[in-house]
Amino acid sequence: MRCRSFLPCAATRFAACIALAALASGCGSAPVTRFHTLLGPPLGQPAASEASQIAWELLPVAVPVQVDQPQLVVRADDGTLALRENERWIAPLADEYRAALVDRLTQALGTPPSLAEAPKGRRLWRLRVDVQRFDSMPGRYALEELNWSLRPAEAAGGDALLACHGQVEVPVAADYPALAAGHRQAVERFAAAIAASLRALDAGRPANCPTMPGR
Repeated sequence: MRCRSFLPCAATRFAACIALAALASGCGSAPVTRFHTLLGPPLGQPAASEASQIAWELLPVAVPVQVDQPQLVVRADDGTLALRENERWIAPLADEYRAALVDRLTQALGTPPSLAEAPKGRRLWRLRVDVQRFDSMPGRYALEELNWSLRPAEAAGGDALLACHGQVEVPVAADYPALAAGHRQAVERFAAAIAASLRALDAGRPANCPTMPGR
């Protein structure tokens, strides 16, 4: 189809350019998905060889079903929860939590030997962690509440030698990277407490549940 005059054609082309510009602008403003992790930055070499003689393993970690989502689940001032579609964990939350604990415990205790490699007469310790609360409130806090227990592998069906409960609350800024960083700090505090108890039990010393700093 041919235009009968210059002006209608120019107007048509101008309208088409406006539409294309609007479309391009809409595409450019699409939200970007960010991925967060509970794994902290490398801390250097793991603990010395003496500590690495402690044989331990962390069983699969349980997390509350309410927060076991790819997206960050955050709490609002009115108590409601919301999924942040474009703020996500890099891996399933239970796997993230377990990997972060293993990383920090390895830094504190050394890489655990396998049962076959463990020094003769030393126990293999099994650690069980159940996350009771994993609460996120941007601009307020990252809160974690755990039940954890330690038992020798040979006493898998018996009572734990140490069973503890703790809660850590870390103040955080209003942005989501700060929220993830707050949860990493909470994991680090739990890992430090668990490592101290495990050292005591492995050395044959009495171990009590540590007092967890609330903030």
